Parts: sequence; C-alpha cells; structure tokens
Amino acid sequence: MQVEVVKQGQIWQYNPLSEGYTDDDVFNTISGTPAISSNKLRLNAAVVQTYDKRFQNGSLEMLITIPVAPTSGDIRSFGLKNNDNKGAMLFDIADAVFSAKAYDAGGTLIDTFTINWDTDWSATEARYRISWGRDAIVFAIDDTIVARLDTGEYGNIATDDVLSRQPINIYLNNTNSDNMDISLINFS
Repeated sequence: MQVEVVKQGQIWQYNPLSEGYTDDDVFNTISGTPAISSNKLRLNAAVVQTYDKRFQNGSLEMLITIPVAPTSGDIRSFGLKNNDNKGAMLFDIADAVFSAKAYDAGGTLIDTFTINWDTDWSATEARYRISWGRDAIVFAIDDTIVARLDTGEYGNIATDDVLSRQPINIYLNNTNSDNMDISLINFS
C-alpha cells in the first residue's frame, strides 16, 4: 500500500454517491459492515478509517446525520484519529455527553469541551468541521464554532502539549445499532 499525504491547500473529497464503499479502497473497515444506503455511507454498529490517505493541517468537513440526541449507551466518534490516538481530533458522543476532544502528539488527551446538543442536529444532516494547523484546533457545527484550542501565551494548550504535525486518518465510529449516515467528506 502506498500512502498519500494530503496537505493544506490540496482538496480531497469522498462522495458515497459516486464512489460507493469498498473495504480497502477509500476506507478500511475496522468493525461491522458499512454500507451505501440512499446514496450515503451508512454506519450501523460499524467503524471505518481512511485506508491509504493521511491528512495534514487543513479543514475536514463532514456532512453527517445522527439519528437521535445523545443518550445513555451511545458511543459515536468522528474526525481524525490514528490507531494510537496521537494527534487525534474528534467529535465524541459517550452516553449523553457530546464533546470535542483533542490529543497531543504523544496520544495524551489535551482537553475535552462539552457541547450542548442542539435538537436541530437530530435526524438532520449537519456540517461538522475540524480545522487545524500548527497552533490551533477549531471545531464547528453548521458554521458555528463550538470549541477552540490554541497554543501560546493566551491559549488553552500548554506549550509542552505539542500538537501533532504527523498526517492522520479520517475516522468514523458508530457502535450503536442505529444508522449514522455520511453524505460527504471534504478536506481542504
């Protein structure tokens, strides 16, 4: 397998309508059986990550439909993650808690921001965006910033919490037995 690194300023897009889903093509199935349904990538008790693409410094945008508000027993996460959490940046749902999480270059959790769930996001497609660079990570939903981490004198990331500069996978996890649909993923 030859890995391609996509960097800031380059554009990469995954559209399930035109590309479908084949394990070891764009995504690698970690668990479950991802499928294409209604022209969307459907995860029902399934986890996937990009197969041969790694992303570095830019903006990841995902159009995702989450069927219900977070509730007890929910486990979902989506964003950027390698197998070892080094440099991971994720939207995370654990039980009834919805949050944005960021990890440093060593895989240690830097910070967690709790996000109040908006009922407009339930069973409706929303735009989830993670933008990152050398000194900041910004999480946004439908173009509203919901969490931000900055380094430097006035930032909330300590100088020794170095953000990863390594390329990272796109990661999608819905271990619930319901349908989380992804209609588009864009990196720029």
